[in-house]
Amino acid sequence: MPPQRDPCPSSGAEIVDAALHDIPELVQVEQQCYAQPWSSARFEQEYFNPISHLLLHRSGTEIAAYLCFWHVDTEVEIHNIACAPAARRSGAAQRMLAYLRHWCGEHGVQHIFLEVRHSNGAALALYRKFGFSISGRRANYYSDGEDALLMQYELGRETAEDKR
Repeated sequence: MPPQRDPCPSSGAEIVDAALHDIPELVQVEQQCYAQPWSSARFEQEYFNPISHLLLHRSGTEIAAYLCFWHVDTEVEIHNIACAPAARRSGAAQRMLAYLRHWCGEHGVQHIFLEVRHSNGAALALYRKFGFSISGRRANYYSDGEDALLMQYELGRETAEDKR
């Protein structure tokens, strides 16, 4: 499949579909970002899953961020999004979400869902900035007992700020 292009070309970055050979680098970034990272086998499982999409935000030759989501009918569920520590505060995660919103619009998606740790203030702020709202809570969702907040975004209800 040819590389997907960033709908924000002024960013100087490229958003592409992951290839199988990208998995070792994805695992390295994942290990830098999470206390309980996905394994190489988990990334391979997502790579071969026909409803899963694994996108990379490349800045030069490095993976700055990645996004894994499932697309089923008119819904998308974000399963994993991470930004390499060296690329944090560079706008990479914002570009990934902007790209996803654009992709969803082109594929007839009406709702985007995700779960996020209750304590992850930076992620909550980013999702709220993009128009996500809290729709529920899953008690003791994570293996350490922390709750997950359920968030959703409805396409077609974007504000002018959301479209930036």
